[in-house]
Amino acid sequence: MYVESGNDFPVTGKEQKNGIFIPIKLSANYVKSENGHRGQRNFDIGSLGVGTGIKYRFISREFGVQASATGALHFSNVGFGTEYGSQTALTGEIQIIIPNIIFDGLTFGYRYDKQQWNMNDSSLDYKRYYHGPFVGIFF
Repeated sequence: MYVESGNDFPVTGKEQKNGIFIPIKLSANYVKSENGHRGQRNFDIGSLGVGTGIKYRFISREFGVQASATGALHFSNVGFGTEYGSQTALTGEIQIIIPNIIFDGLTFGYRYDKQQWNMNDSSLDYKRYYHGPFVGIFF
């Protein structure tokens, strides 16, 4: 499970819609993976963190494109336990935006995610990679 909220601060020009931005985000995630081997711990960790990066966006009435790269640092805690540590996350994303087709528009994109946990119990140190396409609807 993953939740993220944030704001984009413009770097170029006065226009808030197009240009280069510095995104600031607050994110939380929970990852659970059960181990099939008896006697080994399950991965059950929640994390809360902040991040920033760089974003470029251009949107016209007919078409839009957005590309971003962000990083985040999280405080992580084992569910129902006392172990703690950190999680780092890197995300790269590119989107094609088609405004006003359905509701406020559609987006088609590709995302790459890398997450890495460094816990005080080294048996819980874990890396997760994800990449793939996505489709979204703006409301």
